[in-house]
Amino acid sequence: MVERLSGQVLDSVLQTFALEYAECIGNLNKEQAFFYLALYQFAISRKFLMNVYLKASNEKHPDVMRLRQLEFIRRHFQHFSCPSLPKSYTKTEEDIKESSKPMKLLTSFSTIEEFKENLPSQSAFLILQLSEDRQNLYYSIVQISKERKFNYYVSKISFSDFMREKLA
Repeated sequence: MVERLSGQVLDSVLQTFALEYAECIGNLNKEQAFFYLALYQFAISRKFLMNVYLKASNEKHPDVMRLRQLEFIRRHFQHFSCPSLPKSYTKTEEDIKESSKPMKLLTSFSTIEEFKENLPSQSAFLILQLSEDRQNLYYSIVQISKERKFNYYVSKISFSDFMREKLA
């Protein structure tokens, strides 16, 4: 899902899903709520890093040229009625993912099991996420013990009118 969505759609879909999940099911499955909040923030960070990488690359860089080709195909192919993109798009997309080390790093993501394996023992992580309407602040904490036991906490703080004015 993360790979296929881009731009504002990615931001709003992942943010809405992560916040709704934390709101509705966060107390039932705290691990998933933490993971989805982390996934949303990862997607935002990755988008920012991608923009920085592309700005730092010159016009003749192979990654920039391939990405421009993908954008051209995507933009011009939307005028047709076929829902799938041509094979040249898929081939170019696979080429850039396989041959470019920076693009591999920027387009990969981990499952929840891989995510947990990479977290160091005897540590804790805090995720803060403001809701779209700026009414609530969601927070999630994971603590990892020396024995690799995970404890999660997910909750939200509602803002008063005074605090919302300070955020604006």
